[in-house]
Amino acid sequence: LKGVTVKTNARSKKGKTAPLGKKQPGRQRGPPPKVPLERLGGLLTKKGKKMAVKKDKKKKKRADNLAGKLSDAMATAFSGL
Repeated sequence: LKGVTVKTNARSKKGKTAPLGKKQPGRQRGPPPKVPLERLGGLLTKKGKKMAVKKDKKKKKRADNLAGKLSDAMATAFSGL
């Protein structure tokens, strides 16, 4: 096989690899960042309204919990008299 040259058509594979320690763009991990209520012309959007209802529900639950503890403390204090 003298004088025969072989040429390959195989291309070098250069993949896009990020060096270690560098973040590649992609899907965000963890919960989405909290955003304030969205308003459109003074009216809450459907998403904003949903968030507001959720926030109010959370506040009510916290207030009821605190009221229960206060009621128990008052009952204990007055039963000792």
